[in-house]
Amino acid sequence: MSNLTKKIPGVSFIFLFLLLTLNGCGFQAFQAKQQPMEKLSSLENKIQESANAIRTGVPNTTLFEDAVNQKDYEGMEGLLADEVNYIVEASDCCGNITRDKAIAQLREYLRTPATFNFSQEQQIVKKLKVNIADRFENYTVGIASGKAVLAYKVNPERKVDDIYVVGTYELFDIE
Repeated sequence: MSNLTKKIPGVSFIFLFLLLTLNGCGFQAFQAKQQPMEKLSSLENKIQESANAIRTGVPNTTLFEDAVNQKDYEGMEGLLADEVNYIVEASDCCGNITRDKAIAQLREYLRTPATFNFSQEQQIVKKLKVNIADRFENYTVGIASGKAVLAYKVNPERKVDDIYVVGTYELFDIE
């Protein structure tokens, strides 16, 4: 028995040493697993934010506004639906027309106005959306320096499918 009692502390020491070593390795492995999981979670959040932006049409709206202000008709073409409800206030034009005809109408309309400010915080935009809600409430509205109005809607496929233009917002007598 005396030989066994001498070996037990040594065996205990080796067992304790192995336990601590393995526990340390397990902790490092756990930490190593956590970092990729955190990165994955961060990446998933970014993907979700991008998906939400795409669903709301934000990217296409900005692209459409830029194309309008740069008079980039080729750029607009890919952003328009196949059929567009195009209305010119105080005229018989146009109703549902093809994308090509909408581009032709935009070419004509955008010859005169400078650039459009599409900020929805402009006082005149707020007045249009409140005072003439039946026409402007669901549109993104742009105002040019010459008081011209270009309003549009984006469909669920993220294509502009409704354009409403007005020569001057003074036509509505809202100021």
